[in-house]
Amino acid sequence: IRRGASVGANASALYRIMRALASVGVFTEIQPRQFAVTELGSCLRSDVPDSVRALFRMAKWEWAAWGAMLQVVQTGRTGFRSVYGMDYFEYLQNHPDDAAVFAALMSIVGLWREAGVEAAAVPR
Repeated sequence: IRRGASVGANASALYRIMRALASVGVFTEIQPRQFAVTELGSCLRSDVPDSVRALFRMAKWEWAAWGAMLQVVQTGRTGFRSVYGMDYFEYLQNHPDDAAVFAALMSIVGLWREAGVEAAAVPR
């Protein structure tokens, strides 16, 4: 929580987020207001093999498109086109940093498929 102040985070809000993430196993509160990363949380680090960090970094541009679901149903346009005025891959062509995140995620998805994760995760 102390480190949050160094980047301008609101300490109270940051603490609530950290506790929420601890409640689902991403962190553990080892002492009051002091957290440690769990094994699950380690999967989100950028310096570990097969990190799934890219999946969560994509949320910054994908959430807005999901939020346009009403417009999707009303107009038939994709959420991406409704929010960004372009289709998904056109967006990636115009946003190289986001395209790099997408490419990183696709490489991990390929590893999941090789390991049979997709088949195990989809109910039959």
